[in-house]
Amino acid sequence: MKNFILRLFIFLIIALVSVEIYIRMNHLTIDIPQRTINDQGIQAYKSNQTGYWSKGAHTWQINAEGWPGKLPQSMNHLITLIGDSHIENFMNPNECNLGTILNNEEMRYNFLEVGRSGATFIEYLEISKYLYSKYNPELQFVFVKESDFSESLLQRGRRQDVTQVNLKERKIIDGELKNPALKKFLYSIKTLYFFRSALDIDILKLPFRKGNQTKSIKEDKVREDAQKLLEYVASSYDTKNILFFLHPETREEIVDVFDQFNLQHYKFNAKNNLKWRNSKNDVAHWNCFGFQEAAKQIINLIN
Repeated sequence: MKNFILRLFIFLIIALVSVEIYIRMNHLTIDIPQRTINDQGIQAYKSNQTGYWSKGAHTWQINAEGWPGKLPQSMNHLITLIGDSHIENFMNPNECNLGTILNNEEMRYNFLEVGRSGATFIEYLEISKYLYSKYNPELQFVFVKESDFSESLLQRGRRQDVTQVNLKERKIIDGELKNPALKKFLYSIKTLYFFRSALDIDILKLPFRKGNQTKSIKEDKVREDAQKLLEYVASSYDTKNILFFLHPETREEIVDVFDQFNLQHYKFNAKNNLKWRNSKNDVAHWNCFGFQEAAKQIINLIN
């Protein structure tokens, strides 16, 4: 019996090692960069990291400043590009990054991409304050989707790992790193991460996760949340050098709220929204074509 258990244990170890090697060699999981929080409460990535996107299609990089993509040649005549995973853009190769395209096409300015997955609208504003004090950019471009507003509000539910605002107390609540040691362990053991990711995908396919409740709440409440949040932003932040770029599928009633509080904004014009999307059902992220088209509109605005 002991010999059987020993042989079974050895077999399982060999099987796990073989699966781990196979997953790593074929890049079946996405490499996840490690995060850090600086003294100002800004959550970025640890500098100088690289990794593979799913199935090794391409690599991503974190630069010396702790942000995705390549650094511009200079920080003079700087324009920052602030957003979440949309601007982070790990799902596309580096040459498709908005900053890369703009740095190649518009030589009068240098563009710094400042994207981080999960960042909220209020976090964009906190990041803009930090960037202004550090680099004194000439302009700051903030890229906004409708979902960013509700995620910013503590009253809609606490999200521990992102920055939110308590509008009742008019107080910023900084995000915290959730279980960083556990996450580092999970991401370093590719077999565990692979099966956890597969489980997440299966859960997302369950009928109760695809109901209309979330959508209806978002549609009913997003304008109310935008109204409250933009009122706070207009009265609490210096936005004179900030231009808000609105997703092409942003509803006009949300655009009106930016007008109401005199916040400079531009709504992207996409003749065919589906052509811009990274995939048919991925409203939040763009493919290379989408970023190229967006860059053209940004350059026209600058000119």
